[in-house]
Amino acid sequence: MVVSTCNDVVTRMPDLSDEELDLKLEEAVIDSEKAEMLVCCYLSEVRERRLFVAFGYANISDYAFARFGFRARKTHYLVRLTQGGGSSAFRSSAKRWQREKSAGARQVGSPTSPPPRTR
Repeated sequence: MVVSTCNDVVTRMPDLSDEELDLKLEEAVIDSEKAEMLVCCYLSEVRERRLFVAFGYANISDYAFARFGFRARKTHYLVRLTQGGGSSAFRSSAKRWQREKSAGARQVGSPTSPPPRTR
């Protein structure tokens, strides 16, 4: 997996138009939401299967802290999202994820585009 550094991204930002920058930000938010959903789902599955025991941990919180540095509160929050607790943001993210465009970049002036800037 290739991971860009912030410097790699920042050096290309001045070349982006306002609309392109807005689109890149939207794509990054969507990617972040997808990643968070996956973390929630995988962590919940580890809990359901009690895999933390097979990996030598007493509970899901100990496992998540040792493996990923998650505090107990964050671990339980992430697991709870998949079980319906506080899931309105999770469902909102899922809906947003489903709305992703299939043909690539959106058209400037589309309903999801920000209003044009006035200078």
